[in-house]
Amino acid sequence: MKNIKSIKTYLFIIIALSIAFVFGFSFGKSSKGQNDFALLNRKLENSIRQTETRNKHIYRYLDDLVCLNPVKTGEWFSKGKIVRHQTDTIINFIQQIQETRKTTRISAKEIANLQNQLDYYAKIIPNLSSYNESITFDSIKELADMSPKAFVAALSKIQLDIKNNETEILRYLINQVDAGDYRVNRMEAIVIPKSTHIRLGETYSAQIVLAAVDTTKLPAVFMNGKLLHYNNIYEVKPTSIGTFTYTGQMSVPKDDGATRLFPFMSTYTVSK
Repeated sequence: MKNIKSIKTYLFIIIALSIAFVFGFSFGKSSKGQNDFALLNRKLENSIRQTETRNKHIYRYLDDLVCLNPVKTGEWFSKGKIVRHQTDTIINFIQQIQETRKTTRISAKEIANLQNQLDYYAKIIPNLSSYNESITFDSIKELADMSPKAFVAALSKIQLDIKNNETEILRYLINQVDAGDYRVNRMEAIVIPKSTHIRLGETYSAQIVLAAVDTTKLPAVFMNGKLLHYNNIYEVKPTSIGTFTYTGQMSVPKDDGATRLFPFMSTYTVSK
């Protein structure tokens, strides 16, 4: 619940800055108070730079993944590009406001525009994944009552929240790259003969395959809707001659808790 904590921190800073502004304004706009805001803003900007560096490493890792396996990683790489674009757009938008409002107050129209931009970002980013926690932007109107330096510091805190949210989304996307993979801890070669009994002059045929299983999550085999027991061995005692076909499906658990079904079919012949 990192983002919820971040929201609470953001609201706390907004309230603290508002209170500081009120007292600072009432007692002659204390230069010490304004210097405190400047110091706070420098610390926030430093945290933003550190988060940007971290996110650049994650993007670089995602770039490497798509180069190694574009088919497997392509979908999540494309979403990562959208995250990067939307995040850069809103961050640059806020920076432009900060540059123009270092000495003058923001207008009600600019506040409304900022609110719309932040709401759009908060809406579109979670739609890229099933990541349910996204930052929300409440009390934006309170920014209009702040002194310029307090306002700039408050916007820096919003930028930091956005960059941290970007980190969580990117981590989710990278985790999805391997979400459908199966972890194995045992591998063995298996011989599957077409027939174990041949006549002189006939050809013996067998397929050699590599079987890999996770012994901690053994698959379940269902035949006609019924679960097989005893090491998934299918046995039947025919009562007539002829060729018979049987079907079933293997249920394999995945790391994300879901299951994947693998259908199969085979035949056998009964003769006198």
